[in-house]
Amino acid sequence: MAINLQALDMFRTATDWTAKGIANLDGNDGIKQNGTYGGALGSLGRSKIEKAANNEVRTELLRALGQTFNLDGMSEKDGEVTFSKGFMDQLEKILGADFKRDDFKIDSDGKVSSGRPLTARRIKAIITKAEQTSTAATAKNVGGTAPTTELTKTGGVRKDDTYASYVSKIGQIKKEIASLDKGSYEHVLNFFKRVEMSLDFLYNEIDVDRKDPNAPDPSALRNDPEYEFLKELGDLKEGDKPSFQYYDSKQGKFVKLENTKDYSDFIWKRVGGGLLHLERADFSQSKSEDIKPLRKYIVDNLRLFVMKSIDTYFASKEAGKLDTFFEHLEKPGACLEDQCLHMVEFEAKNLSTGWQGLSTKEAEELERIARQDPEKLETPDVNRQIDDIFDEIGNEQWFLDKESWDKDIAAVLKERLLGKTCTITKYNYSTHKFEPLLEQGKPVVRPLTEADIDTFGALIFKETFM
Repeated sequence: MAINLQALDMFRTATDWTAKGIANLDGNDGIKQNGTYGGALGSLGRSKIEKAANNEVRTELLRALGQTFNLDGMSEKDGEVTFSKGFMDQLEKILGADFKRDDFKIDSDGKVSSGRPLTARRIKAIITKAEQTSTAATAKNVGGTAPTTELTKTGGVRKDDTYASYVSKIGQIKKEIASLDKGSYEHVLNFFKRVEMSLDFLYNEIDVDRKDPNAPDPSALRNDPEYEFLKELGDLKEGDKPSFQYYDSKQGKFVKLENTKDYSDFIWKRVGGGLLHLERADFSQSKSEDIKPLRKYIVDNLRLFVMKSIDTYFASKEAGKLDTFFEHLEKPGACLEDQCLHMVEFEAKNLSTGWQGLSTKEAEELERIARQDPEKLETPDVNRQIDDIFDEIGNEQWFLDKESWDKDIAAVLKERLLGKTCTITKYNYSTHKFEPLLEQGKPVVRPLTEADIDTFGALIFKETFM
């Protein structure tokens, strides 16, 4: 089924009205609000002129829906539009309860005859359902997943209210940029392929809800359900540590999360390239009891990347600045965090547009994450990063054979940590604990140097293993 959501554009202004705002046609310019709905008793004082105006806007909505879903059974003669029973049956099947078919009352001539007001609340519900339904036509462009509400991969439920409209938008973008000269705009095609893959990962795997509150967490990154169950029963044994899992889409099953480095590599491939600095999340493989902080960090950054990229495309198009936007995409940034920040900065410099998919509060929170303000965003301690790596390699024979800190151990740490942004700490020999290093009362946060790794690595090895 071909779907054209642009056919509903004239009704989108109603999404900014109060729920009870009544829609009337506004000449050739669209619709306007004409008072508010007063409930069923309001029909007692409704004039013939008001009823006729209500029927006109309802007729126009049916016409727009027919164009949206390319339906048969709509005809127009001498300026009057009529709708067949088959047309109404199809719309009811597509839109379900949100349609409220009885409110249109199609008479024997196929004309709308109810006279009832069309409220902003009903318009919003119909547009939202139409956008959700459109995933049936575009889901093949986003990972090939079946466009159902329930997930077949993990047993969860999609957050349609957050991502469904972006599934439609990415489909539209793909069609538009497919006509561009590949030689000149291949970087644009590649960029939005990554956006598409990131959206698929969010919408179908990681940012999903439980279908049943008592069922295992369906997210593609979760606490081990067996560990959670034993913890709830109080049957954990001494020495049992929290265990975590991620959904491996290639294997089609959940596997154990061995370390965040491997998972960072997995995400790189899953979203088509683009490094996420998972070490910035407030999560420790060996010490954290819950996976949620790591999952939130991934979801927040990918949401910002996907939504800001898509919204900025359409805003640039509307402003006649697509060439400027495409030029920006030639060097969008190194890691995904940088790309998010640079997209925010591009918008601030070149456009005057706000978020379409999120509330102001949500948008501000995600942009804060993109800016990586060390005073507001927790950055992992350097000692915790080194300690986690020691936990990961602790059972490897070459490491077990080491009796002192040496260049081999240093090389492993430097390969993983050199240049990573961390909170710098100092060791308190009296308490045997690490404390934040402060300058002018604020924690020191900066990329790690070779000297940092040598100093902290040798100290932690000595305190832990000697």
